[in-house]
Amino acid sequence: METKKLLIGNPNQLEVDEQIGTDSLTYVVMNLPFGCNYQCGKCYREDNKSEEDIDLQKRLDVISEASELGAKTLCIAGEGEPLTNQALAMQLIDYADSLGLIPILYTNASLLTPEVAQELFDRNVTLITSLDSLNPETYENLTGFGGFD
Repeated sequence: METKKLLIGNPNQLEVDEQIGTDSLTYVVMNLPFGCNYQCGKCYREDNKSEEDIDLQKRLDVISEASELGAKTLCIAGEGEPLTNQALAMQLIDYADSLGLIPILYTNASLLTPEVAQELFDRNVTLITSLDSLNPETYENLTGFGGFD
């Protein structure tokens, strides 16, 4: 039976597949430097952005150590929209995937082109997206982004 790529890496799926125990490390969550193409009035990050960044090698070391400790999933939540720094996100995703971790990427989906979506699919990424409204006018009022007509 072929495994479907729908919400792979969530706690329920890991438990069903018996990949985790009740006391095991499951997730490592990593934010990327702040970057966002939206201007949401609800955003708490605007006045609370990180001033320091973690270099790539340190990030890779953390992912490697988490894998050695039994982590099954790397969540990239970002501080804003992770795909504004697509090169870094893809490096982390590739590394996590090479170690057998399931990459999960949180995104507002505005930067997902068919090509980017295919790249993420090919790297076994589970996408978590937010959609504040299905009404284009309401969506634009909430996010400052008018691209979902």
